[in-house]
Amino acid sequence: MGYSRKNIETHTEECLFGVDGLYNAKMVNYKGKTAKKDGGEFYTEIVAKTILENIEALEGIEPVKRTEDYWSSSRDCSSYKPDGVRGEEMTAMELRMQGKISGLGEIMDYQVPLKNTINDKAGKIDVLSFDSNGVMRILELKRKGNREDTLLRCVLEAYTYFKRVEQEKLRSEYAAKAGAPCSCLKACPIFFEDSRQYDEYTELDARPNLKALMKALEIELILLEGTYPNYSAKILPY
Repeated sequence: MGYSRKNIETHTEECLFGVDGLYNAKMVNYKGKTAKKDGGEFYTEIVAKTILENIEALEGIEPVKRTEDYWSSSRDCSSYKPDGVRGEEMTAMELRMQGKISGLGEIMDYQVPLKNTINDKAGKIDVLSFDSNGVMRILELKRKGNREDTLLRCVLEAYTYFKRVEQEKLRSEYAAKAGAPCSCLKACPIFFEDSRQYDEYTELDARPNLKALMKALEIELILLEGTYPNYSAKILPY
């Protein structure tokens, strides 16, 4: 089934009224292009362009005021299963257990909750890292071989969590644990080479709206390489 440019634009504009959940909207994850007679453009390019034209709507993403600490000693990787399914949570645990990751610094935590109450509509930060320059990264992790999620979805999810967290509270808590000041906080999709996200990254010349959106949101893309306990990471230029 194909979608028209107008259909994609209208749906995106409607979802901007519930901007907290924009990254979960169906059209954000559409693969493919419109028909040739309708421009033959990537669906996600139309979505990204519509967001850019209404970018002030993203200011409507508000932080969830959290009364408890973000940190919890209960996230101790005790449920790790080395022979389990290689999902995001197991990979996040591996990063946390490895501790220091070349290109990222210290992995401070994983599965950090954003909710204050059970009724809050907010997810969890997959991985939180802190480097020697005081850069704290909110890492939206995608498992190796992920073919389901578009790069646009990952960008919007990382940015939404970046906006939903109480930034000063997060920075002060983990900077105290690191014993160093936090210079800045960044939203960063992190993925493997064997993924749809990396494939779309290599096509960025054909995705100028996505590239422009990432620049506008100051997104940093991270490529995760290797396996536990020898993971490394590098920032991808765009």
